[in-house]
Amino acid sequence: KHPPEALAGSEVEALATGRMLHSLSRLTGTEVKPRRTRLQLWGAALPLNAWISSDNFLWDARYSVGVVGDWLRAADDTHPTSSIEAAFLSGHALATHLAAHPDESRGLVGSFVAGTQQPDFAPPVAPRPPTGRPRRRRSSRGDARA
Repeated sequence: KHPPEALAGSEVEALATGRMLHSLSRLTGTEVKPRRTRLQLWGAALPLNAWISSDNFLWDARYSVGVVGDWLRAADDTHPTSSIEAAFLSGHALATHLAAHPDESRGLVGSFVAGTQQPDFAPPVAPRPPTGRPRRRRSSRGDARA
């Protein structure tokens, strides 16, 4: 794993960004030419907090800025778990919205929800210590060893 700044200007960043922009252009039917892009590694995924709004993406039509990610949730989302699928669905929803209503802002009004308040939140569970006494085994000499 590498920090995102190690990818800045790299061949990997160019390839990943190019593929995503190509897919977005294909979905929207228009050539996408962003002024700026930034590749963020998946290591930032699985957040404890989420933004809950009417959509699982953000789009500010005034500034032509969109945000997608696994941490963005629609209030009626039946699968609220952070995952690669949630990130994909967020991106797909934004692309679909841009194809139909690029001048309409969406998802900007909502609220942050702490991880412990989310319905799918489960705190990590430590492994249970063994119960009872350790079993004794017989050595090759016949005496009991712990």
